[in-house]
Amino acid sequence: MSDTILEIKDLHVLFPVHKKWLPAVDGVNLKIEKGEITGVVGESGSGKSVMSQTILRLRDHDTNVRYEGEILFEGEDLLKQPLNKIRDIRGDRISVIFQDPLTSLSPVHTVGSQLSEVLTLHKGLNKEQAKEKAIEMFKIAADMGLSCASRPSSPCLATRLPYGTPISFELLERVDAGEQWLKEQGFPIVRLRVHGDILRIEIEKERFSDFIAMADKITEKMKELGFVYITLDAEGFRSGSMDVHIVK
Repeated sequence: MSDTILEIKDLHVLFPVHKKWLPAVDGVNLKIEKGEITGVVGESGSGKSVMSQTILRLRDHDTNVRYEGEILFEGEDLLKQPLNKIRDIRGDRISVIFQDPLTSLSPVHTVGSQLSEVLTLHKGLNKEQAKEKAIEMFKIAADMGLSCASRPSSPCLATRLPYGTPISFELLERVDAGEQWLKEQGFPIVRLRVHGDILRIEIEKERFSDFIAMADKITEKMKELGFVYITLDAEGFRSGSMDVHIVK
């Protein structure tokens, strides 16, 4: 039995440009044996990412693309498989960790729900089992030093991440600290969202007068966490939120 897990044979990936097919990957050959770690090195624009994305056909959904050659995974040519079979492989038998995983998450779903989806699709878990497993993974992250993952209700599970916003674990830590502190001050329903350079604090509109009464104290705490209070406008009163700018 062969120990070859993945073999790429004379792979060409072409995209249409000005009515011509131009190669982004031009004749790559690669073999990965069981237990091996293989690194692909090249200049920016040399085709490393396109080659890697092609293994799981990630360009098929939104791009006109043409493939030539073979990508053999455990003996099967992935380029000839229907996409529903490729979806069964993604996240189960072959996984991808992108260069910036945080910005790879969808901002319209919680991080916890996205982890749970993978578990329900590939591991056959029901909704509650998947949620418990997702929380278990966050606890492992907490043991590794990510404190905002130590509680199931933390922003790691609840905060929605925006498209295109660079967001770091350090920022998540500060957002989590601010949210937990506000809850300790008597605001049990509170959410912090990051929008570009703005951190938005959302609370119940019914608690707005209590929030304003503590404005100086809240401002001081936000400064300690690296945020600066800017303004509260009429729209804020209607929507139940106030704006805070992140210190550069």
